[in-house]
Amino acid sequence: MNSELYGFIGTLVGTIVGASSSIFATLITNKGNSRNQRRIENFKNNLIVKELQRENCMQAQETMLNLLRFTSLHLLDIINAEKNSNSPVSFDEKVNEKCSENIRKLNLITQRFSNRKLADQIIEFRSLCSEFIMIDDKTQGFNLMSEVKNKYEIAFDKIGEELRKNY
Repeated sequence: MNSELYGFIGTLVGTIVGASSSIFATLITNKGNSRNQRRIENFKNNLIVKELQRENCMQAQETMLNLLRFTSLHLLDIINAEKNSNSPVSFDEKVNEKCSENIRKLNLITQRFSNRKLADQIIEFRSLCSEFIMIDDKTQGFNLMSEVKNKYEIAFDKIGEELRKNY
C-alpha cells in the first residue's frame, strides 16, 4: 500500500473521530443546558406558588378580621334590639351583607390553600360566623361570640405560623 492511501485513511478516521467528539460534546452540553433550564423553571414556578400562597394567607387574615368586626357589630345590633324591647328586632342590613360577603370571600380563599389543616381551621371560624349571623338572642350571641373569637385566634395564629415558616 502506498503512503497516499494511508494518509487518506488517517484523514478519514481523524475526521470521523473529530466529528463524533464534537457531536457528543454538543449532546452533553445540550443535556446539561436543558437540565439547568428545567431547574430554573421549577424554581420560578415554586416562587410563583409561594407568592400566591403568601397572598392567600394575607387575604385570609384581612378577611377574617373584617368578618370578626362585622359579627361583633351584629352582636351590638342584638344588644340594642333587646334594650329597646318595645320595638321589633331589626338588624343593620349592611352589616349582614358585609358578613355574607366576607364569608363568601373566605370560602374562596380557603379553597386555594395548599395546607389543608390550616384551611380547616379557617373553615371552622367561617362556619361559626355563619351560625352567628343567624342568631337574635343576646345570651346565645355572647356564648357563640366567645367561640368565634377562640376560633379566630387559633386560625389567625396558624396563618402567622405558616407565613413565618414558609414565606
